[in-house]
Amino acid sequence: MRIHATHLSAALLVGVAEYSLPPFKCLAECPEVRFMTTASNSSPRSESPTSITPRSKTARSRKPEDGALRRRQTLSVVAACVAIFCAYVPLTAVAVALPSIQADLGVSTSELTWVLDALVLTMAAFILLSGTLGERHGHKRVLIGGLSLICGGSLLGLCAGSSVVLLWTAQAVLGLAAASLLASSLAVVSHAVPDPHRRAKAIAAWASSLASGLVVGPWLSTAVIDAMGARWTWIYAGVAPFALIGLLIAGIGVEETPRRTSRALDAPGQVTAALGIALLVFAVIEGPGSGWNSPRVVGGFVLSAATLAGFVWRESRTASPMLDLRLFRSRHFVAACIVAVLVMFGLVGTLFLLSLFFGGLQQEPVGAVALRFLLVTGPIVITGPVAARTAQRLHPRVPLIVGLVLGGAGMLSLIGLSPHSILGDVWWRLVAIGAGVGLVLASMTAIAVSAVPTPLVGVAGAATNTLRQTGGALGPAVLSAVVTSRVHTQLPHELAARQVNPETADRAQSLLNRGGLRALGELPPEPQTRAVVTAAGRAFTDGIHLAMALSGGTLLAAALLAVVALRPDPAAASRRVSGRIPSQNPPSSDRSTSSRQ
Repeated sequence: MRIHATHLSAALLVGVAEYSLPPFKCLAECPEVRFMTTASNSSPRSESPTSITPRSKTARSRKPEDGALRRRQTLSVVAACVAIFCAYVPLTAVAVALPSIQADLGVSTSELTWVLDALVLTMAAFILLSGTLGERHGHKRVLIGGLSLICGGSLLGLCAGSSVVLLWTAQAVLGLAAASLLASSLAVVSHAVPDPHRRAKAIAAWASSLASGLVVGPWLSTAVIDAMGARWTWIYAGVAPFALIGLLIAGIGVEETPRRTSRALDAPGQVTAALGIALLVFAVIEGPGSGWNSPRVVGGFVLSAATLAGFVWRESRTASPMLDLRLFRSRHFVAACIVAVLVMFGLVGTLFLLSLFFGGLQQEPVGAVALRFLLVTGPIVITGPVAARTAQRLHPRVPLIVGLVLGGAGMLSLIGLSPHSILGDVWWRLVAIGAGVGLVLASMTAIAVSAVPTPLVGVAGAATNTLRQTGGALGPAVLSAVVTSRVHTQLPHELAARQVNPETADRAQSLLNRGGLRALGELPPEPQTRAVVTAAGRAFTDGIHLAMALSGGTLLAAALLAVVALRPDPAAASRRVSGRIPSQNPPSSDRSTSSRQ
């Protein structure tokens, strides 16, 4: 299957220019998306998204807006949609190509984990900072900077065919770009389209472009590796043209947003948060290879705890915190944040392992792996609007709990995978995961932002996004550590049971550590080679089963938490109006400046 960039760009531009993607209109009007427009649009000409009312006959009969203004609005929306599309394509495109990357570079599973986590972790670390920079210096500048980073990261990735360190660097640059684009693109849309009805359609186009990036990514890898027969590095060349188009449109058509120069940068908070999360992920990834009691792993955990404690101390005392800790007085907000971490932990970690299972153990071509990914990402796109409608009619907790149970059950069902499982055995399991996660993603931020006063809605949404990406970084790290530990423990017993001689067993272990399951193809065609491959496949599959039990269990635990902690609160609406944050203690006044540093 050959995918041409011109076809994709034409379809994307036509779709967003018309603002007419019906499945996402209800998603655009739900609180999950509206909080970002409320927080980021400080222009006086912007109307509150919560004041949307049906258009009257008089409004519909008014003359069309000035042509130049309409063109600028259209160009702004197109630029934002292209930007968010570029931000999410590399995530799934690289995930599908992981087995090819491992075989080509000869890296271990822990080193391969960093390929994906370099992007996700950097994205999580800089979302809040990117939003602050946009408010201080203008979201157009941050948008252009993010698109420029896409081009730079793609160039680095294109040159990373012989260095895993350079590949990590490229992914980190793309993660920084994604954080910048996520924070700025929707702000540009909100500022450019003040009319609430047209803005809802524009946000629908933005949401569909984000989802399209996740869906198109695997097929980009298919086109490059399978259809064109090119090396995996050329995946990055498929992203850069879209970023260049976005840069051109943003430069000529996007109006700069108002600046809030009074907004302070919380540099110590940013540094301690990013360093604490990075150290935690480092310790988890390095644990299986270095040993959980090794100084570097224990030191990583200790330094992570100390750094995150320093972050909490800093945020509780500074006058302009990056994360207002008063948000965590709300039971609903805390529950939504925990759900955000756990669901992305399960989703991204599961996709990482499925890529290794289908592409590494079963050695399916990239196109077959992309099809299996589509069975997960496709339902996410479809069920999101369904969850938004359900949340409007009932309560966001309903689709959230249903989604957690469905997604958790789908992950637990993967315990039934075997090295010989075919598409007919797994498709319904993957669809269940995607449908469940789609219901959750469209509901959890709505719950988080509805639990806090309106002035803090933007901060609450940004915090939820950050925690969601943090969970996405921890997923591959933890689940791959589970699989690697299981393989290291079980493989010697499997080899001994098959009477593999020690020399062949040692070579097999070395190949697995260096290049994964595909590296076993370097073994000589001896009678014992088949026994080695069978033993490794059995050990790896058992590790997958254990990891899926953990992943599915976390989602079911999150469902139980949601049932207990997300009971409807009749007083929530009055608190949002009054601006009072719910607390177990009597409400106190704002923190005195005397306690701040």
